Amino acid sequence: MSVELSLDNGTRHVFAQGEIIIGCAANCNFIVPPIDGIHDQHAVIRRIANRWLIESCGPWTLTLGQTATDTRHWIHPGDQIDLALRGPTLHFRAAPPQLLAADRDAYLQRQPQPTVPHSPPPRERQNRPQRPSESPAPQPPLLNWAFQPDGSATQTLPENSQSESTSIPVDTADATSDFNLPGPTTPGPRTTTRRRRRSPGIGGVMAEMLKTVLGALVGIVCAYVVMCHFLPNSALLKAIAPQLPPNLQPEMIRGDEIPASPKGDPTD
Repeated sequence: MSVELSLDNGTRHVFAQGEIIIGCAANCNFIVPPIDGIHDQHAVIRRIANRWLIESCGPWTLTLGQTATDTRHWIHPGDQIDLALRGPTLHFRAAPPQLLAADRDAYLQRQPQPTVPHSPPPRERQNRPQRPSESPAPQPPLLNWAFQPDGSATQTLPENSQSESTSIPVDTADATSDFNLPGPTTPGPRTTTRRRRRSPGIGGVMAEMLKTVLGALVGIVCAYVVMCHFLPNSALLKAIAPQLPPNLQPEMIRGDEIPASPKGDPTD
């Protein structure tokens, strides 16, 4: 909310900030004439929670209308404040829209206009000399071939070339195969190459069966050894052990019972 402060002598200003310093000093927001009882910074108006409070900057008092004098007062638009005993009367009003626009325009006119930096003109691009390594290599001219009825081939330069045509006897069959010249071709049957799998035969089948059997035996032996060491009380081990010879019993596998070797007679 913007407010308007004015004096009886016609001084009038519109403010939009939340703190307005009143006095006769040049650094005050609202300057009043330096008469008796007016100080350099005489009073300050603050906006507090959408309300306005005027307070003196020293021990002097302010008079709000017909109320008693005090160092601070809550003010409203339309109030009149006597700044001193014989000082000027300050009028506090809400700023109308037209004054707000005029004050904003005046403020914008006092502000310095921003300067747009000018970019330097673009530099002219200079064509650097072309290096010999960058120049394209000359391409040999394309040759035209013409075949004669006697089997010879004539090699002719294009029309824009200054060289003369050269006649070279070439066999027609060789020329067609070497230079991939167009000619009557007969499409042949399409051949498809498939790799046939070789039959393993009886030897291969027997080898596969042998590997399978050996693998199964190794697995059974490993499982039996693991049960003897880690599962000695399992029902499966107790069912299998009676069917095995004495040297394959679980005690023998674990090494618990080692048969004693027969001792000879020491007298012999």
